[in-house]
Amino acid sequence: MDHDGDGILDLISGSYDPGDIWLFQGLGKGAYAAGKVLVDEAGVPLVHHPEELQRYESLRKEKGEDGEGVIQARVKSFGSWPALVDWDADGDLDMLIGTFRGGMHLRTNVGTRTAPKYSAASPEVLVDGKPLKVNMHAAPSVADWNGDGLFDVIVGCGDGSVQLFVNGGKPGEPRLAAAVPLVPAKAKSKSLRQVLLPGDELQPAVRAQVQVVDFDLDGKLDLLVGDYSEVVRARPGLTEAEQEELRAADRREKAMMDGEHDERISKEVDAVRKRLGEPGKLTSAVWFYRRDGD
Repeated sequence: MDHDGDGILDLISGSYDPGDIWLFQGLGKGAYAAGKVLVDEAGVPLVHHPEELQRYESLRKEKGEDGEGVIQARVKSFGSWPALVDWDADGDLDMLIGTFRGGMHLRTNVGTRTAPKYSAASPEVLVDGKPLKVNMHAAPSVADWNGDGLFDVIVGCGDGSVQLFVNGGKPGEPRLAAAVPLVPAKAKSKSLRQVLLPGDELQPAVRAQVQVVDFDLDGKLDLLVGDYSEVVRARPGLTEAEQEELRAADRREKAMMDGEHDERISKEVDAVRKRLGEPGKLTSAVWFYRRDGD
């Protein structure tokens, strides 16, 4: 996206730890400047919880990285997923920042379209008067999903779902309605392990990162969704009984994840996987969801 209105595309990226927002300035012809951390008008890195980040820095200097309360302060600003939109309809781009815990904050552009400067204030984005909340890893994208001339907010979530928040307000006064699921959840948390036996195919997973685009050029907005999972593939040459043993271990783990963690079951499942499966590999894929309706 063109962050500073100079006609050249730039790259904006969030980060996981401690959640800084990075700008890679476009230089034209596919070249980009080295990344730099964006700061707000107070000079604080543009995280969703600036007060907690400042508290973390202060505690870290006073008590050291492992001091009491230091890690807790750091986690408050952990994980940022940015999206830019003219939230207040004043002609420049403001920033939405999704959080690790599933909330979302707004940093208003108090500068201009060509010289962005972001507010020190970081209020929560509301839905029906309450803070927006999804199941972790709120990764926003902005598009006019229903074609009414107002931007809507589409959020990829830690559980693999994609949620639509329709804007029922007016220009300058957005009002988000309750979430409507566009893609169902794949797990109850941000973690998923897929066990693939011969003939099995990789399936959509968790930590959804969503892009809204007319991918097939049919005039309708579609979804491109990136994901994350650990993939365990069966060792070659397993007997049918061994394949069933591996599947049964997978079912036991999923049943456990729906309830309370059981260390004994976890160790037994890991032992079966180690014996019958290849080492797990962290895997990401991008999935195309074609929009069929209006």
